[in-house]
Amino acid sequence: MRSRKSLFGVLVLVLALVGALLAAASAAPASTAAPAADGTSRFTGLDTFCKAAASPPTKAPKAIDDGITDKEISVTNVRLDTEIIKKIGFAYDYGDAVDQVNTFVGLINDECGGIDGRKIVVHDILQPVPGLSGDPQLQAQESCTKIVKDFNSIAAFSNTGIGDPLAQCVTGPNPVMYIGTYDFSEQDFKQSHGRLFSFNHSPTDILTYAARALAPKLKGKRVAVVTDDTAPDPEIVQEGLIKALKKAGVDATLDVLPCGDDPACASGIIPAVQRLKADGAKVVFPLLSALALPAYLNEMVTQGFKPGDVQFYNTSFQAQDSELVASHIADNGSKEAAALYDGATIISGGLEGDWRLPGYQPDKFNQMCNDAYIANSKVVTEPYDPTIDDSNRIYSVVAGHCAMVRLLARGIEAAGPNPTRAAIAKAIGRIGALDTGAGTPATLKPGKPTAPDAIARLKFRFPCPKPVTNDANVCMVPTPPDFLPIPK
Repeated sequence: MRSRKSLFGVLVLVLALVGALLAAASAAPASTAAPAADGTSRFTGLDTFCKAAASPPTKAPKAIDDGITDKEISVTNVRLDTEIIKKIGFAYDYGDAVDQVNTFVGLINDECGGIDGRKIVVHDILQPVPGLSGDPQLQAQESCTKIVKDFNSIAAFSNTGIGDPLAQCVTGPNPVMYIGTYDFSEQDFKQSHGRLFSFNHSPTDILTYAARALAPKLKGKRVAVVTDDTAPDPEIVQEGLIKALKKAGVDATLDVLPCGDDPACASGIIPAVQRLKADGAKVVFPLLSALALPAYLNEMVTQGFKPGDVQFYNTSFQAQDSELVASHIADNGSKEAAALYDGATIISGGLEGDWRLPGYQPDKFNQMCNDAYIANSKVVTEPYDPTIDDSNRIYSVVAGHCAMVRLLARGIEAAGPNPTRAAIAKAIGRIGALDTGAGTPATLKPGKPTAPDAIARLKFRFPCPKPVTNDANVCMVPTPPDFLPIPK
């Protein structure tokens, strides 16, 4: 299965966040005020999650569009059903996500008085892992029908990695927005008619950025790129990486593994490694899934490759920038495979593992969100420590839910006192600077539906030089410890 990242960037198979069913609060609606020309509003800033409006609405609220009444605006939170992935070792504890979302929407509806006299009503959908239980197309269609017809939602969002095929159904033929952490393709954005937004780089983009960033080190070297035949992966790799490398003066060979319905690509790995060895490549981009990469590296060990024989590079495509995914190199592969891969450079959109660095300071937005959550949660009273692995994951999930709820609120308010669906989508697409919960500099603007404005460079380490809670003893180390500008 092709991976798609969430909140801190993990593959759809791996994502274990839990969303929430939200209900409108019962307090009386309050006044509101239009955002300033610079994009700031009562839903921006780092001192508090939201503020009460300083003046009454300029117009009385009225039923203006489907899902927008004089009292409510309907949206849907799509959350991943994690039971199956827990059984196969692809899940962490991400806290009480239902309470997280409830808390932030409650702050908008109660403490901050709603938006132009309306409450946000959030419906809930529990979505199975695509491809691991039942027919993914049928399941997506069923959820799409609920969002569009049963809930009459103006938007759906997922901080738990749910993307296609659901997002395609919601945004393509239907006038519904979708906000997610899935790395949507260029085609997804084109067919959405401006209603699709992502907190992640698109797969083509991150591969292109990797080519540009790494090209100076790759010139004159034999470069091999390996991916699977799951559509549209070969096309994405060809367009995003191979073409960009060639433009930068680097020749690379592309080997496409015939995987069919086997996510581990077992039948194609032995001959693929044989071809790699015969080619004599000194640089390898193993753009493979969480199941295929451990097997590929294991086979490299079997065929005599030693640490240092090749330099590995990877990206957030296939979620190989995630420690959860990378830990399976040792768990599902072997310690020898992890040792072979040690030192791999990964181009990502996030600073995975930065909480272990000396002098680490939490992102101010993330800290504000966590402070607001702990102060207002009806379930959790003890704050999460962002410097501890397991606690950091929950801390980050809280910030991700905070960011999505806040973006929706900003878009609704910016669209005016009686907004249409189209006006809200347009407002979100022009929102400018925003926080995503990942600490990444980010903007949404016309022609740019993917939020990140930076990349990060990570090192895969085995064994990890710092204490970790995963049994595999692997980690990512940001090198350098800060975000880097997108290479031109």
